[in-house]
Amino acid sequence: MKKFLVPVAAALSLMACSDVNDSIANNSQPSQTSVATPSALWKQLETDGVSEYFESNGVLHTGETSIQTNLNCKNSLHIDEYTLLLDEMEGIYREGTLVDGVCGKGVALASGEVAPLTINMVDEMSKGTIEFWFKPAEDFFNLDRTLLGNDEARIHFFVMNNLLVFQKNHADKHYYVMGPAKFKKGWNKIAGQWGDGYLSVWMNDELVAKIAHTEGYKPSNRGKPFGNLLVAGYKSSCCMEGPGMYSPLTTSGAYDQIRISIIPRYKNEGSIEDKDEEISSSSEEVIIEESSSSEEVIVEDSSSSEEVIIEESSSSEDVIVEESSSSENSDDDIIFFEDFDSGKNYGVTLIEGESGMAASLEYGQKIVLAALDEKIPRGTFEFSFKPGEQFESMYKAALVGTDESRMTILKVNDQLVFYKNLPDSYIKVSGKYTFKEGWNKIAAQWDGTSISLYVNGELIGETATTTVYTPSTRGTYYAAYGNSILVGYKSYCCTSDGEGSAYTSGSFDNILVTSKLLY
Repeated sequence: MKKFLVPVAAALSLMACSDVNDSIANNSQPSQTSVATPSALWKQLETDGVSEYFESNGVLHTGETSIQTNLNCKNSLHIDEYTLLLDEMEGIYREGTLVDGVCGKGVALASGEVAPLTINMVDEMSKGTIEFWFKPAEDFFNLDRTLLGNDEARIHFFVMNNLLVFQKNHADKHYYVMGPAKFKKGWNKIAGQWGDGYLSVWMNDELVAKIAHTEGYKPSNRGKPFGNLLVAGYKSSCCMEGPGMYSPLTTSGAYDQIRISIIPRYKNEGSIEDKDEEISSSSEEVIIEESSSSEEVIVEDSSSSEEVIIEESSSSEDVIVEESSSSENSDDDIIFFEDFDSGKNYGVTLIEGESGMAASLEYGQKIVLAALDEKIPRGTFEFSFKPGEQFESMYKAALVGTDESRMTILKVNDQLVFYKNLPDSYIKVSGKYTFKEGWNKIAAQWDGTSISLYVNGELIGETATTTVYTPSTRGTYYAAYGNSILVGYKSYCCTSDGEGSAYTSGSFDNILVTSKLLY
């Protein structure tokens, strides 16, 4: 069995609770044991760097500790042969308060307080699960918050816009999954796992979201001894731009029992103890039946060996779908067409559309379609859109386009913007729009002399440029989806309309890219 570095306080980390089925320890009354003077540790971490600070100061408990025996803890986490480490959170580093936890004591952190763990995840893990108990304080929901993780987000849980995010980054690659953060009052069990063909995040034994994923845990190897240390309560701004977070985060709440296992412990029905399931390493298409749970799926393009990463969903699956081949719209000039009538699993709700079926997306959902990897000297890009209830109230809303904005239409305030970028160059046209009730036709066009933007057949913007559609060749480092056509999502990359990713609210039908000039 592999061991993590920093084997300090082993008695604390490996103390298991008993199996007696008594009630969970009363957690409503906090202990009076606490560190008298808060140290504002997060400010020192922000100044010095997380790894650098703990390399100089260590991670041993410097406050009070509580070693307890003969505990009767129902439904707590336990050590078994698949447990790599269990930290019972029975001690304080420099900040925090010992409180009654799920099993024995837990550590409560006020907003801004920090608790480093004795867990430095320096070994690779092909499969595994990380679980912990968390009880949010009243002010937890006032801000975006970190929960637990290491500084480069090789493992990191956080809450953003009421979404629970689980990151498992690799070097210069962002892997993450997220879904609705439905905290209950009191203690919540949060888990992230990999190695069963998916990357998934769970809350209180229920699946929050998952994506198809075959990679293991990869520690940081950038030469920082504490670069993989798990920390509760503080996360620097590093390495969260994939999900769209750019600011350092603090927490507010109590922690207990952080367990790391060498197997995935959860299935759709909840926690499992079946360890004999074979994990497939196949790169074939992954198909998941549509369900009511929040899921994300990657369907790999058979013509590409490069995996595309998707992250989050708020109510259903996100799917990469191969190009549609509808016979009703096919001719020699059509480069891409999707009418959502193919019967494929798009991972979103299908409704009656402009013709046939249409895809209805809520905030936080997306569809990833085929990639446009060839140059298009002239052409038209159009689709039908029916705005949802939230659309007009969104300052920035995604519609349809590619991740590096080589061909992207989005809403910014009261205008539609059509981007047709080149490397390191913003090229765009915009205009004020007015939608009619029901379906609206949105289109953009280029001919080598200008680019133009239309709503319901009326020109709303035009600018002179010789730019034509030129696909990105940078790979997925800069924009995770490359030249794939995204419906309902735009990452932070490659626009001049403010930082941050964008989602949508509305329905889409008949997405067309053609070499004809239709307007």
